[in-house]
Amino acid sequence: MIPFLFRLLIIYLIYRIITILIRKAVMYYRAYTALQQKRRKMAEAAWRKEDVNLKAFDIEDARYEEIKPGPEEKSGR
Repeated sequence: MIPFLFRLLIIYLIYRIITILIRKAVMYYRAYTALQQKRRKMAEAAWRKEDVNLKAFDIEDARYEEIKPGPEEKSGR
């Protein structure tokens, strides 16, 4: 009887750990996608306003870059 209860306890603890990890992963994923959407909106607003001083965080390179319209974009408008 005791080994059976011990097995159940171990299974329950593993279940709790896995559910906690899944909840954390979902929380971080939602925060990451919300941040990406916010950065995308900032970049689009800078493009519309042609704001050359706005700095947006580049997700792929993980560094700050200035968003500046190039000469071909300026002449096309």
